[in-house]
Amino acid sequence: MSSLNIWTGFHWCSPVSPNNSAMAKELLQTTGRWGTVLIVGSSPGGSDGNFTDACDRALAAIQAAGGADLSECVARLYYGQACRPNLSDIGSVSAANTWLQDNGYYNSLNYFVGKGGRMCVVFNELNQGGPSQSCSDPSAEPQYDADPRVMGYLGYALQNAYYNQGNRQLFTLFPGPTGLLDQGTFDSYFQYSSSHAPNFNYDLWDSSNSQAQTFGQVYGGNVDATIANRTMLYHGGSGVFDRVALHCYANSPSEFANATIGNNNALEYIQWLLQIDPSGWIYVTEASGSDYYDSPNEGSALAQYEANVSSWNGQAITSGGFGGQVQAVYGYILDISNPNGSRNSQDRFSCRAAAAYNAERSSLCSQQGICF
Repeated sequence: MSSLNIWTGFHWCSPVSPNNSAMAKELLQTTGRWGTVLIVGSSPGGSDGNFTDACDRALAAIQAAGGADLSECVARLYYGQACRPNLSDIGSVSAANTWLQDNGYYNSLNYFVGKGGRMCVVFNELNQGGPSQSCSDPSAEPQYDADPRVMGYLGYALQNAYYNQGNRQLFTLFPGPTGLLDQGTFDSYFQYSSSHAPNFNYDLWDSSNSQAQTFGQVYGGNVDATIANRTMLYHGGSGVFDRVALHCYANSPSEFANATIGNNNALEYIQWLLQIDPSGWIYVTEASGSDYYDSPNEGSALAQYEANVSSWNGQAITSGGFGGQVQAVYGYILDISNPNGSRNSQDRFSCRAAAAYNAERSSLCSQQGICF
């Protein structure tokens, strides 16, 4: 018998509300998983009550399944104002700390960390600009094309906000791009490209893509000196972000379950990112092979995908594997999601998918000795 070398879980519902969270709790408990991705919104002067309620419900489900705390969970910051924050809002690390405090994020994260939560991803899919490719597009992510310096200031502020007797209590995740991209478009999100517009280059690579640069190398005196000698992604410890949150999708449940990397876009994303930074840990915070429906095929495919990721994770990067860098896979999404998401549909992983997920896990254990 063998177990997986990754954590497994699910993305919580979105929008987060007590009614939606009640269903998400039941589904998470049904699967016996200990991890989830929880969205935390702005809450000036207080904390996000929907988020703290979701933390409580997630913790209850995890403890009912034998877990102890929220240590396998991820908090994702959401800010709904289009095209904000910008450099006028956050022009330094100090301003990032003030913004996080004024908008209640530190209050909410205090609650999360207090219950064992350790990971935080800042915003979501910065390349999702909707049909007009603009942060003001109603279907865009509000932080579309955010200035890399703003992301750097927020990453550094959060990276240094939580310590207990010298021990880090919160680790930062940079948000990956939308799913189902080709490799060239995927690469242009992190690296320099002359053929893709916009060229996001969030990992600050030079024009020949020979190396990732520091903020100081890119912006000179136009960046807070606090992060001038830091990179964006981890790169062996120089990054203002510790890890990356990837959204790994396939075009169908059959593709999603395919164990061959070149035949499964959800596996290719991991391999592509490791070609950009092989040193940083990866959390697959959304994973799916289904458009929108509560499908048994989606449930069984997710279990197979998790087993496949674990298998590739046990193989060296130099041999085409993932080298142990993948830490978790979270299926998308417990019962309901925002229909304005990147695939412009309403995704659901509910009762039928959960039952098939559990059945496939049982089959993998009895037939292949892979038990999780």
